[in-house]
Amino acid sequence: MRMSVGSLLAAGRRRSAAVAVVCIALCGISFYVVPRFAASVWGGRTVLPMLTGDRWQGSIGVRAMINGVPADMSIAPGEEDTSVTETFGNGIGALNGRQAYATIGLGAYVRRRVPLLGSGTAARHAGGPDGIIGADLFTEWGGYAPARVTLDFERREIVVDDRRGRKRHAAPPGSLAVSLSENPAGVWSIEAADPAGTAMQLPLLWGADTLVPEGFLRMFGPVRYTSRHAGLSQPKSIAIVIGGRAFHLTVRSYKGHPELAGLGVDFLRQFRVVMDYRDKLAYLEPPDSAPADD
Repeated sequence: MRMSVGSLLAAGRRRSAAVAVVCIALCGISFYVVPRFAASVWGGRTVLPMLTGDRWQGSIGVRAMINGVPADMSIAPGEEDTSVTETFGNGIGALNGRQAYATIGLGAYVRRRVPLLGSGTAARHAGGPDGIIGADLFTEWGGYAPARVTLDFERREIVVDDRRGRKRHAAPPGSLAVSLSENPAGVWSIEAADPAGTAMQLPLLWGADTLVPEGFLRMFGPVRYTSRHAGLSQPKSIAIVIGGRAFHLTVRSYKGHPELAGLGVDFLRQFRVVMDYRDKLAYLEPPDSAPADD
């Protein structure tokens, strides 16, 4: 998956760093040092460009630094783990076939000793991103303050706010507020229901498509599969209730894998999406509304 006393410590670190630089220069020593990132115990607010294009395959793209190396990643707001392709992980010497821990930065937002896996959804897509940023980067894992993440598709911005004393989010009129919960497997979902009112949890996926369990899809008629999409059913338009509002979504089912169900990015693009991992709430806001100043 940071100042009376604090300022003295910071000054001490600067003096130590200066001494180290002088020593290295005099002794002729040369080696790679993983960059140290400035961070505050009080957290901060980081605005990042949202990247799009063929490489991200309909997902939410962001540029990250992993152990000081640039990486083109996809935001996976419901995935538990951060993972990279084997090629990228081995290229930076972080994996070598096993789990590692890495320093991961999204601009000024930095987390140290984040578990890094060498497999995962992104790793199976050749030519895709270098990996996926999982929810572990934004939760309280490792003692950090849980963040609030805003996906602003209209402005093509990602905002990460981990200020410890931040106010509760004030969503604009016309927004939907739904619970955001984590299951025992570490997957984050929002609450939804079928047209009959039966509740279900829909994980937030990193891919474009919205997927539902095959049994649920059969409520709306026969389910047909095509070999062209390797286990994916033909698309079907169904109704799902989120935040008390019914939406007609084009969905698919993944044969034999109900655990892959969840809301895809194509649905989320209709809104400005705010996920508060501290308050366990997600907000679906009108995309053209003014962002809250909180």
